[in-house]
Amino acid sequence: MRSLGLPRHLLGNHLILDLGNGAYAVFAHLRRHSLKVAVGDHVTAGQPLAECGNSGNSSEPHLHFQLMDSPDITSAHGLRFTWRYQDDDGREHEDVPADNTCFVAVRTAPAGSSEPYAAS
Repeated sequence: MRSLGLPRHLLGNHLILDLGNGAYAVFAHLRRHSLKVAVGDHVTAGQPLAECGNSGNSSEPHLHFQLMDSPDITSAHGLRFTWRYQDDDGREHEDVPADNTCFVAVRTAPAGSSEPYAAS
């Protein structure tokens, strides 16, 4: 699909947020007609954006999330990120969990959270 120039078909229903400083977040495989924001809306941490689904190249409902250096999904490069999470013993970590690790994300406001994010 990517070689045919159709990555949108892979992502299905998706949302791209402009996080500022050249970073963009992609939420893909969203449920059809579930978007709760529109292009140009400003969103804040914790605000519902859409419902998880299985649109695009997906057979089961799940959320595909990635950070990129551009809103153009045909040419963007991925950006590294880490999770802030709590393990089963209640210890907090900030890194990338090992494969098949079950965890609960620790909710924190991003640096400079007074600035809302823009949906695109």
